[in-house]
Amino acid sequence: MEDKVLTGWMVTVTGKSSDHGTNNLEYPTFDLTLGIFPAAVRLSTLRGAWERTGGNTFAYTFMGFAVDEFNLPVWIGKVSGTVTLSADCNFETITATMEVFGPDMDPFEDVPWFTEILDEHYGYRADVDLP
Repeated sequence: MEDKVLTGWMVTVTGKSSDHGTNNLEYPTFDLTLGIFPAAVRLSTLRGAWERTGGNTFAYTFMGFAVDEFNLPVWIGKVSGTVTLSADCNFETITATMEVFGPDMDPFEDVPWFTEILDEHYGYRADVDLP
């Protein structure tokens, strides 16, 4: 059995259909300074949307803000990727790319300050016995 490590984040996914919906990412253990923004002291919940792209595949995007002690934005984060479910829907493989924008930038139009491809990670249903 491979070691399972908790990620430190939680995603809540909702939708009124099986084709699209909304999602919220809470990541209290995330280093919101990114090693270069010491003024960042709090990270908002990242909110976004998901859509089905195939029978067991989905695309998603989240966005949120890091703010300073005066609640002024320090940077805007945008995380996008894919989710692929196993045939039995008990396991998922997740890809993610994070883009970081300045607080006065348009994350839909502007080129990000930097982009980081995050390691592939996995999700498991809570009611499933792990191998």
